[in-house]
Amino acid sequence: MGASTFWPPRDGDDPAIQALTETFAHEDGIKVMHETIQYLVERSQDESGWLESLAATELPTTLIWGLNDTVSPPRVANWVWNQHLMLKPGRNSLYYVSDAGHYMQNDRPDALVDAIFHALDAGEDAQPGAIADVPGSPLLVDRSRERVKTGAEILAEDPAAAG
Repeated sequence: MGASTFWPPRDGDDPAIQALTETFAHEDGIKVMHETIQYLVERSQDESGWLESLAATELPTTLIWGLNDTVSPPRVANWVWNQHLMLKPGRNSLYYVSDAGHYMQNDRPDALVDAIFHALDAGEDAQPGAIADVPGSPLLVDRSRERVKTGAEILAEDPAAAG
């Protein structure tokens, strides 16, 4: 698990991996571990309704994703953003952390906190890109908008954009 879900991959000597091993082994938890992921079945049954409800609310929504997530790769965040959050009401944001995996709170807790504070504090004019001038800084990828302009609308505003 440490090799596939943490970034960088971790071996069995890592304290976080040892803690997970102890947690799973508690009262022979390995025997019932398959039952602990039944939330995936429930999530698949309710996912569309939940995402549609989230998309309809004006509550600000922020997605923060590790680019090295092998459990839920960035394509999952891209799909949720493009299908449900990009055009939703309110101020919504999509962030990536380049050197984090599935357990971002372990891999890069500092970057997770930085992205949360940026999402809360950044003004309406925050532009995509690194949120700080330091290596590994979270990247603001996109902010929500009313809708995406069509190619014809872009050309009508700037005919030189055609080439």
